[in-house]
Amino acid sequence: MPTDIPGNTWHFVTCSYPPDIGGLASYSSTVANALRRGGANVHVWCPGAGDRTDRGIAVHAAPGRWRLLDLGRVGRELSQCAAPRTLFVQWVPHGYGYRSLNVALVAWLAWRVWRDRDRLELMVHEPWLEIDLRRPRVAVAALVHRFMAWVLARSATRIWVSIPAWLPLIRRLAPPVAIGWLPVPGLLPVVRDAAAVRTVRDRLSPDHAPVVGHYGTYGEMITELLAPSLERLLETRPDVRVVLLGLGSREFRDRWVASRSELASRVFATGVLDEHELSLHIQACDVLLQPYPDGVSARRSTAVSLLAHGAAAVTTLGHLSEGLWAESGAVDVVALDPAALARAVQRLLDDPAKREARARAAVELYERVFDIRHTTRALSAAAPRAAA
Repeated sequence: MPTDIPGNTWHFVTCSYPPDIGGLASYSSTVANALRRGGANVHVWCPGAGDRTDRGIAVHAAPGRWRLLDLGRVGRELSQCAAPRTLFVQWVPHGYGYRSLNVALVAWLAWRVWRDRDRLELMVHEPWLEIDLRRPRVAVAALVHRFMAWVLARSATRIWVSIPAWLPLIRRLAPPVAIGWLPVPGLLPVVRDAAAVRTVRDRLSPDHAPVVGHYGTYGEMITELLAPSLERLLETRPDVRVVLLGLGSREFRDRWVASRSELASRVFATGVLDEHELSLHIQACDVLLQPYPDGVSARRSTAVSLLAHGAAAVTTLGHLSEGLWAESGAVDVVALDPAALARAVQRLLDDPAKREARARAAVELYERVFDIRHTTRALSAAAPRAAA
């Protein structure tokens, strides 16, 4: 295991880390490696098959399933690490077991801060469920989530949020402590290989037809918008090919075309790709269609990664969307309407100059707001920066 660097050691507390697949795993790995490259010593505490060292980062499997019995083992190992210790907690209540009600973990973290004077930096990816009185169990869970967030906020030295929309919610819980927005960086490295992109493009569209892609994990709320939008597009543009990228893409494609067999020859799915191939496939698309039911926002790592790739994308505005998406000109934003989404994609397909302008604006927005250097700079600073 790496030797601790006094005063510059970070302990990531997370529920997911590679080889897990998903946004939180990728985020934890991306930020941990960036801090490590900047000279910090980094430990990661997460469920796993065994302790290991990954690119100079000490990954501890002691958390098991973050159960009550696991916490004693984590505490003993953590106390063997040099002080002062900074616990960088990746907070997603649904990630830590006990049906999202792991009060024991929250109490243990607060106790560590009180007893051992560990420094707690809280990264709020998702704060809590909405209270739904029509569903009593959900309402009770939502109240417990708020209690857990209150305990963590009261124990934290600094608090970070993944999107500005969480700021007023967290400020109501926290004492006078520094709270700020820490934008999620792109989690997919950009591969710079024009020849390889052309090879992928030729494979997807040997007749040089337009290619429209979607990058995501194909949850039900997304596909309820995605499927009818793509259907309208394919009906009005018989020349278009669709490529579905990411975890769950094959399953979604098979379900979708089962009832629309006439589309089967024009819709392709890649399944899970490694980072290199995924980057090439994104660059091989003319337009990316990315509908989000709550609107595009900085917590959507798929959208942020597309910015880094300079992709021309069509997406949706919602109650969680930041103003920068529409103001920057980096993406085309429309309402939550399949017909409007299909029309916006068609307009981009018909206007190469506009696609190029979107691509330039996307890269500029990414560099200005989301690049990983902003994350490491903020974590190294004395206080969080204000929301833009």
